[in-house]
Formats: sequence, C-alpha cells, structure tokens
Amino acid sequence: MNKIKKFSDFMGSVGSNIRRSMNHFIIEGSTKSWLFGNPKSFELHIYYTPVKNTIVDMKFYSTDGLTLDSIKPNFKLGDNIEVCKKWAENNKYKTSDFLRL
Repeated sequence: MNKIKKFSDFMGSVGSNIRRSMNHFIIEGSTKSWLFGNPKSFELHIYYTPVKNTIVDMKFYSTDGLTLDSIKPNFKLGDNIEVCKKWAENNKYKTSDFLRL
C-alpha cells in the first residue's frame, strides 16, 4: 500500500469529492480596458467551509492570459468568505453563491 507523503497528492486524488461538500462562491468579471486595450474576462471559483466560512480552495480561469495576481484580490486561503464578498461588491463583479446543506 502506498502512503500519501504530501497533502497536495491527497487533494489531487480526492479534491473534487471534498469540493462537492463545500460551499461554492463564483466571481465573474473583467479588467478595465485601457485606451486601446480590450477588457479581459475571468472567473474565480472559491470553495469555503459551511460552518466557519473559511476559504479552503480557489480556482482561477481566464482565456485572456490573466493571472490571479493581476486582479489584486485582498484575500487568501484561510480568510473569511465575507472579505471576499465585500471585495467583489466593491469592484462591481457579478457573483453567485451556492450553499450546501
């Protein structure tokens, strides 16, 4: 029997099953365009615990070459989800919240 040596190995094999039991918060938005540049769109999927509302995982998707650092979030793993919701509201991004019971 193989032992799991790293937590990332464990999350890679069962991560999707764990995410199904978490609450899911989605932020959709785009960066502001410059004079001749087009806005770049992105989606940020945030998984957080149902009881303590602690962010446990984030997935960032963009087809325009954006990175998570380029949108400058003021939250990280381990923070409360309310910080994230306030950041999205201040930046006028579209949000969706899926709660697990």
